[in-house]
Amino acid sequence: MEKELERLRKPILKKPDKSLDELLNKGYFKEKIEFAEHIVKTYGLPDFDKK
Repeated sequence: MEKELERLRKPILKKPDKSLDELLNKGYFKEKIEFAEHIVKTYGLPDFDKK
């Protein structure tokens, strides 16, 4: 018999790490960071609390 797995844990979203701002200021991965910011502004973060 197969038992259906229960999802007991929800993903935990932590606050952004401010030390990563140094990478943005130095220009590392600038295109990727701009693209990620665009996606978050356009679509927002996923809502894991929906049932």
